[in-house]
Amino acid sequence: MRLGKFSHLFLWLFFSGLFLVGMAGALVSGYWQKIPELDKTYISFLIILVFMIGWAFSLIDIIWITKLISSYRSADFEMIVARKEERSYFFSRTLVALGFMGTLVGILMVTISLGTLLSSEEEIAVIRVYIQGALGGMSTAFLTTIIGLVGSVFLELLHLIFKSTCLNLLSKWERHNEDSGQ
Repeated sequence: MRLGKFSHLFLWLFFSGLFLVGMAGALVSGYWQKIPELDKTYISFLIILVFMIGWAFSLIDIIWITKLISSYRSADFEMIVARKEERSYFFSRTLVALGFMGTLVGILMVTISLGTLLSSEEEIAVIRVYIQGALGGMSTAFLTTIIGLVGSVFLELLHLIFKSTCLNLLSKWERHNEDSGQ
């Protein structure tokens, strides 16, 4: 089955839909409510915000390319696509960097908590508090890394669809120009 000139839009919507279904499943199963418990730094929410902005730009880009496919305008096409690619890469790299930052902050929280624990001669109850703090830091580290990497991979997939569509469109324009004798 051939989807025609809007196959890129179908692919984008398909993968976005799959991702949204996964997010809805996480919401229904209670995972979203656990984020504030697991990440006391709220870096996870920053990562999610950056992802949402990147996803919105991806939507704008896919709509732009869909409109462009309907016409044979190619003025400054390569320059515009290059700018859109850089923006896409920025969001993807930022998600990974924020995930890594969350990992480092989480490990720092563990180190501080364990360092305090090792230097104190407190009762078992106080030791438990420090261990809980250490586990909270590990939760932050793991959660921010996972959210950052998953968001980055998803934005990279959407970018791949966009880039493939741009290359196909450029190829069609070149064939059209050759056929029309330009």
